[in-house]
Amino acid sequence: MKGVGPGTVLGGRYTVHRRLAQDRGTERWTADDTTLGRRVSVLVVPTDDHRAPAFLDAARRAGSVAHAVLVRILDVGEDDEVAYVVEEELADARTLADLVTDGGIPGDEVRRITGEVASALESARQRGLHHLDLTPDDVLRTPDGEVRLRGLEIAAVRAGEDGLEPEESARRDAVGVVALTYAGLTGLWPLGSGAAGLARAPRVPGGVATPSEIAAGVPRDLDAICRLTLREDEGPTSPGDYARQVAPWPSRQVVGRPVVPAAAPAEEPEPTPEEPTPDEPAGEASEPSPAAPAAAATVAGTAALPALPVLPDPPAPAGGDDDEPTRVIERPTPPEWLHSETGELPGTPAADEAAPATPGPVTPAAATVAAPAVPRRPEAEEQVADDDDVEDLDDDREGRGAVASAAVAGAIGTVGSRVSGLARRAVDKVSELSPDTQAVERHDGLDDLDAPAPFVPAEPLTRDESKLALGIVVAFLVLALVIGIYGVTKIGSNSDLLGDTTAAPSTSSSATPTPTGSASENPDEGGTPEPLAILKVEAYDPEGDGAENNSTTPKTYDGDTSTGWSSENYRTDAFGGLKKGLGLVVDLGPNKKPQNVRLVIPQRVDLEVYVGPDAGLEGAKKIGTKADAQGTVDLPVPADVTGQYIIIWYTGLHPDDQGKRRAWLDEVVVTG
Repeated sequence: MKGVGPGTVLGGRYTVHRRLAQDRGTERWTADDTTLGRRVSVLVVPTDDHRAPAFLDAARRAGSVAHAVLVRILDVGEDDEVAYVVEEELADARTLADLVTDGGIPGDEVRRITGEVASALESARQRGLHHLDLTPDDVLRTPDGEVRLRGLEIAAVRAGEDGLEPEESARRDAVGVVALTYAGLTGLWPLGSGAAGLARAPRVPGGVATPSEIAAGVPRDLDAICRLTLREDEGPTSPGDYARQVAPWPSRQVVGRPVVPAAAPAEEPEPTPEEPTPDEPAGEASEPSPAAPAAAATVAGTAALPALPVLPDPPAPAGGDDDEPTRVIERPTPPEWLHSETGELPGTPAADEAAPATPGPVTPAAATVAAPAVPRRPEAEEQVADDDDVEDLDDDREGRGAVASAAVAGAIGTVGSRVSGLARRAVDKVSELSPDTQAVERHDGLDDLDAPAPFVPAEPLTRDESKLALGIVVAFLVLALVIGIYGVTKIGSNSDLLGDTTAAPSTSSSATPTPTGSASENPDEGGTPEPLAILKVEAYDPEGDGAENNSTTPKTYDGDTSTGWSSENYRTDAFGGLKKGLGLVVDLGPNKKPQNVRLVIPQRVDLEVYVGPDAGLEGAKKIGTKADAQGTVDLPVPADVTGQYIIIWYTGLHPDDQGKRRAWLDEVVVTG
C-alpha cells in the first residue's frame, strides 16, 4: 500500500515492520509502539479511500466496548496517506482457519469458541454495535486457550455491510456465528464461495450439507442449529440467542479428538421427480435399499461419510437416529422348539413331528430381535415368544394340578417378580377363596382380549396360591401402617413451631450463620443458592497496559484458597499515582442471576464490587464497598441487580509484611 512499508512511522510513534494480511483494500502490519515500548498490530486503509472516515469512526465506536473476548483498540489516527487503527498484538495466536486446517479441533472446543464469540457480540449488540462480516480469520485462540474476536464494526465498513437495521444486523451476526460453528466442525465454509482459505461447503437440495453428513462425532445440538440456520432459514435470531442454545460450554481449552473429515463429500445434483436415479426403480425413490446404502454408509466414529447420490429422505423408524446410517439387522435364528406347532422341547415326539421354521431376511423398518431362548421347565411355566406361539401354547392345558403346586413353590423364591401379579389375581378371585366355590367357566370370549404375560400361569389360582397372595397383601398393609404411625409421631420434632420448652436456647455464637442473600431471606429465588460456574476471571486495567499478572487469574476460582492472584507491586497506596484503580472481571456466562459474592482476601485492600452486563465499570451497578478488607468477605447482590459480569475494583492498597503494595484475591465464589 502506498505510504506504508517496513520502517514507516505512523503518528510519530508506531514503527511498521511486517505485513501480515491484505484484504478488501486494507492491510494489517506488525509494529512497535515506541512510546510505551510494546508490540502492536496496525490496520491501515488509504486516506483517499471513500471508506476511510467511516473506517475510523467505526473503530472509535468499537473501542468503547470493554469485553474480555474483543481485541482491544488502542489508538485511531491518520497520517499523510493512510488512516490507521492500532490494536493489541496477540503473539502466537492462531486463527480459527489455521486451527481447522491443521489437524482440526474437538466438538466441545467448537462450542466453547463460538459461545465466547456469541457472548461478546451480544454485549456489543446491546450497545448498538455489530460485526456483520464474521470469518474464521476474525476469531483467534491464544496459546493459553483464550478466545479473541476482532473486526467489530470495522469489518462491516470494510465489507460495505454497515447501515442495516438492528434486527437484521443481529440476525446477520447470529448466522455468522453458526457459520463459524460449521467451519469449526467441518473445515469448510458454508456462506458464499469460501473464506479465509477454507473450501466451499458442498451443496445439497435445500442448502449446504449438514456437518453430520460430512464428519463423524458432531454434537447433535450443534448439527441441528447448523441445519436450521443454513438450510431452513430458522435458528437463532441474535448472538445471545445462539449462546443460550449452546450453553453451557467449557471454561478452558478442550483437548481431544478433532471433528474433521478425511475428505469433503462431492456435490451431487438433485434428481428430478420424473427421472429416478440409476440404481433405483421408478416410483420407489422413498424406499431405502436394504443393502447398498448400508454397505456404503460410514458408522459414527469413522473419519467421514462417503459421497452418495442425493435421494429424498426416507421416513425414520420410531426411536431412530437421524444421523446414523441405515443398516440391515439380521434376526437371530430362534431355537427349533419355539417354532414347533406344539411348543415341545427337541427330542420329544411332538417336536419331531413339527417342521422347524426358518426366518427370512428382515428389513430395517420391521426388524425385531427375538428374546433369548430360555429352557422351558417341564409341565410348569410356558415360554412365550410371540402371539402365534402363545396361541399354540395355550392349547396345552394338561397337568394343571402340577402347575399350581410348582407355582406355589416358585413364588417363595421369586416374590419380587410375582407379587404384583398374584395380588391382582387374588383381588379378582375373592369369590374363589372358599374351597366350595367353583370357578365359573367363561364363554363370552373376553379371555381373548388379554394374552397372559410371560411366566404367569393362565389358570385360576388355587386355594394355596390365594392364601399366599392374601398373606403378602396383608403383610404390606401392616408394614405401611407401622411406617405411617411412626412418621406421624415424628411430625414437628425438628421444629420449634410447637413451642418446645425443653430445647436449649440457641446463641448467636453457636448457631451457624446464614449467608447473606440465601434462600431463607429470598424465598422467591426458588431454593437454596448454589455456586455458579465461572467461565473465566481476567485482570481489568483500563488505565494501564492490561498486564496485571493475567497468568495467575485462574487460581482465583480453582477451589484452593491457598493459591490466588496478586497484581503488580506499586510504590504507594494510591497505585503510585499512575491510575485510580485496577480490578478483576469475573465472567459468569449468560442468563445468570448472582445472589451473593464471597471473596477470600489474604492481605488488606480497599475495594468495590460491581455487577453489570459488560466486562467493565460502565453500566455496572455497585453492590458493596469494603475498606481494609481481609479474610472472607460476603457481599449480597440486590434482587433487582442482574448481570453476567462481577467486577472487583481495587481502590486502595496497603503494604504487606514485606512492604509491598499489591491487590490480592485468593478465591471468589458467586452463588445464585
